[in-house]
Amino acid sequence: GLCAVRVKKKWGFINKRGEMVISPTFSKVKDFSEGLAAVKVGSVWGYIDRVGNYLVIPSRWLEASSFRNGLAIVADGPKKGIIYRSGEYICRDLDSVGPLSNGFYCIEKGGRYGYIRQDGRAFVKPKYENANDFSEGLAAVSQDKKWGYIDSSFKSVIARRFSSAADFHNGLAVVSESGKYGIIDRTGSFRLRPIYKYLAAIPPIDTSVKGSSNETSSGGAAGTSFSSSGAQAKADTVTCSPGMGVSTILVDGVAYSSTSSE
Repeated sequence: GLCAVRVKKKWGFINKRGEMVISPTFSKVKDFSEGLAAVKVGSVWGYIDRVGNYLVIPSRWLEASSFRNGLAIVADGPKKGIIYRSGEYICRDLDSVGPLSNGFYCIEKGGRYGYIRQDGRAFVKPKYENANDFSEGLAAVSQDKKWGYIDSSFKSVIARRFSSAADFHNGLAVVSESGKYGIIDRTGSFRLRPIYKYLAAIPPIDTSVKGSSNETSSGGAAGTSFSSSGAQAKADTVTCSPGMGVSTILVDGVAYSSTSSE
């Protein structure tokens, strides 16, 4: 591989033997990815191959990401776009491009959201009022102020009927109806009725278990993986009385902190 080096405030690349193979002529560089490296000349970015040749339109973008799965995110002024290795745009004039998640980019244009698959071969134009990243093959989207879920073919699989909706983790997601939070499974059926003023994932007690949580703007959160001595928790198992204020609830092995309204 090649390693970036700086010589007299300019960047180039050396090989494993320490030989300079691409002269230090760039003001900034990024590591090679998929055979290409983003390089900055003056105030604009382009891409070079491993011998220093420009393979796409050189030095035209104000920002440029490394290539991933044959695609890169670039910015021309305040607007962003996604390009192929040839420099051809898949889409452009976007307000934002989210990180690659579950094989999809979430894009925004004119206050509406859509998706592009990582290979660029499938996309849905920005049409949703709001949208989350894909998680476990599903993404929460909203229209007419109601949230539901679509699958990787952009088909609606859980009807839009929720006031808010979080990402799926371990097959469960936190949603709300009329200001009360509950938990659904991938079929859209409630595993925990929406009776709670607040639901949030609790970090695993067992430190050997790794997990993550995703908070929503409405205060709900998706679940974090949780296990206790390898036991499988039953749905709706409450380990502290809701009447005592903040409670801990286990649903299919996922722990949630809650405040009950009942």
